[in-house]
Amino acid sequence: VNAQWASGALSKERFALAATSIGTKVLFAGGSEQNYIISSIVDIYDNQTDTWSTTNLSAPRFELAAASAGSKAFFAGGHTGSEYSDIVDIYDNATNTWTTGKLSEPRSQLCATSAGTKVFFAGGRKSGGAERSDVVDIYDTKTNTWSIHKLSQARCWLAATSIGNK
Repeated sequence: VNAQWASGALSKERFALAATSIGTKVLFAGGSEQNYIISSIVDIYDNQTDTWSTTNLSAPRFELAAASAGSKAFFAGGHTGSEYSDIVDIYDNATNTWTTGKLSEPRSQLCATSAGTKVFFAGGRKSGGAERSDVVDIYDTKTNTWSIHKLSQARCWLAATSIGNK
């Protein structure tokens, strides 16, 4: 197999953004530009049509987390430049619409993953940056409900992934 790499360009250069894929689309959301202007831009690449488009999160933020489940992509938490966010922007690929939800507590530097019909948002930094979170917010795409669980210890800058339904 001859694998080839290709490159593209986001509409604005930025760091500390979040990315996830849904269907034939990859979404790159938020982040901060080099001059620390916090971004709300969502760059969307559609692999099927080989096209780029842009839209915006409900609020600019960086250090947010992203995951996908079912037909939905989630962009949660982050830092606005002055405070931590509890916003969850939810993109529905089936209807091409956006809605919002809320985490149980504002935080940035959290991680996200999905397993089955559930999306998990774990840990992060809260309370002005000095305190770490042990909260795991769980959204069930089947029932459209939120629940809360706890990590064994509070932490930030963690990573998450899933395999099968675990």
